[in-house]
Amino acid sequence: MSAEKLKLGFIGAGRAGTGLATSFARAGRDVVAVASRSIASAQALVKRVRGARACAPQEVADRADLVFLTVPDDAIERVASGIRWRAGSACVHCSGAADLDALKKAAADGALTGGFHPLHMFGEPGQSPDALAGCAIALAGPDALLKKLERLARSLGAKPLRLPEGGRALYHAAANFSGAFVIALVQETIALWKKLGIAEADALAALLPLLRGTVDNVERLGAAGKRARFARALSHPEPAHHTACARQGNAEAGDGEGDRGVITVPRGFTSREIRHLTFHAQYIRDRNPNRATNSLDCAGHFRQA
Repeated sequence: MSAEKLKLGFIGAGRAGTGLATSFARAGRDVVAVASRSIASAQALVKRVRGARACAPQEVADRADLVFLTVPDDAIERVASGIRWRAGSACVHCSGAADLDALKKAAADGALTGGFHPLHMFGEPGQSPDALAGCAIALAGPDALLKKLERLARSLGAKPLRLPEGGRALYHAAANFSGAFVIALVQETIALWKKLGIAEADALAALLPLLRGTVDNVERLGAAGKRARFARALSHPEPAHHTACARQGNAEAGDGEGDRGVITVPRGFTSREIRHLTFHAQYIRDRNPNRATNSLDCAGHFRQA
């Protein structure tokens, strides 16, 4: 069956499921069924997607030709394993890091299995209709399924991105440098400025133009355009910067050493997200083993506020 005529189903009605389902519906795709742990969430989503119905996960698989699993990573295998899949149907998870082994039950039943991960931070329902336009979507699966997934991605105005087998974890870990990691650093800036008497709203008002300008420069000049300046900042940090951060760490710890290597992230980050940030920070540090006194010293690990 062509991608244009596929009946799509969603298991999971959170931000990703809602964002994808409504985007496909606006693009003219046929979204027929939605399931969620919370029936209220499924019902809220189908109200925004004409022709869809809220039902149990098994009914989604029975009604749809292609089912997107928009559930947390640690629930993918459990959800997929609890369903009887039709031969020839497709079971596609939307995780950035999970391999297709999590869908082995669907594959054993004769379904095609794949991955469809939008490189996008989904916001609250009601986001811009063209939120996924220009977004990269990382795909995985056999060629027959990949062709359909590519057409589905393009119908959203997105850019399909094929990943080599076994490369999803590295892709996702690296992508977080430009996503969740940036949020943690902004929160750290806000926390430090708060000690100077700068309110969070004022800090954000000051930082957002800086962030936008940085992204605009990368778009205009490419990453290499800022490389020399960035490399110098890492190799030759301002002495005043290092002294101020060290003094702040000592003050918070209340001793002579300070709580070196620890960055506090705000409440609301999950333990999995904190582990991701810790891994990323350690990756940066390990990539720069000879820079023992630079600004990467503080990137040891993260803790919950």
